[in-house]
Amino acid sequence: MDLLVIGDHHGDIENNLTYIDKLKEFRFDVVLYIGDFTDISPPKGFEQKDITKILIEELKMFKKPIFSVPGNNDTWDVVDLMEKEGVNVHGKGIKHNDYGFYGMGGAKTPFKTNIEPTEEETKKGLEDGFKDVTDTKYKIQRPDNL
Repeated sequence: MDLLVIGDHHGDIENNLTYIDKLKEFRFDVVLYIGDFTDISPPKGFEQKDITKILIEELKMFKKPIFSVPGNNDTWDVVDLMEKEGVNVHGKGIKHNDYGFYGMGGAKTPFKTNIEPTEEETKKGLEDGFKDVTDTKYKIQRPDNL
């Protein structure tokens, strides 16, 4: 299985739409988004969930499964949107063929950003996600602090 692993767009829609368009040249089976769709301060007139929605819609154009965790700059509204869009693996797992994808997003920083799980929360989220995919042949995990 070929994976496209991307992230850290930090709300820069214009540059990242150009970047995403160039990814059409590559062959991959699944998109793994490792967080930070947005930045602490979204562009004027937008909320973080608006930026996330635009980027998820662009990724959907690949017609490949998308699995994502939030970054520390994302908000809980972003996690809610990821869940609604069916791409969320933050603290849970999703099965795709013989593969189980699970993870935990956010990261501890000295900056007190939006999503900073404790070590205990990270451990519990990864354990819960693993339980969702225990019967898959292969497991792909996205831990925090990559």
